[in-house]
Amino acid sequence: MKLISAITSHNESVQSNLKSISVPEWKDDDGNPMFIYYKPSINLKAHERIEGLKNEGKTAEALATALIIRALDEEGEKLLKNSDKSTLTMSANTEVLLRVISEMSKGDEELEADEVKKNLE
Repeated sequence: MKLISAITSHNESVQSNLKSISVPEWKDDDGNPMFIYYKPSINLKAHERIEGLKNEGKTAEALATALIIRALDEEGEKLLKNSDKSTLTMSANTEVLLRVISEMSKGDEELEADEVKKNLE
């Protein structure tokens, strides 16, 4: 087996099991807490996009972008679009957004909640 095949096969097996987080503050049309599904990790290109925003000092945009990239429904379809970034940066509760991104990013040292909070202050 070639190395690239081993790398991509491993990633496919890791990514095939969606994780979920319940967000009680965000309700669906029936008043039930929203569940957001996400893949256990992101690819290098997505990571680069988020890191680029952070390095430019655009922490709020980086958080919104991370949620846009990662938030999926139970079928694995994206829940948000790039056009939602402005609404997320202006109208989302920061503490809830930080908690959700932190949970999705466990193990990703680049988006730890404490670091992000510090940058927002």
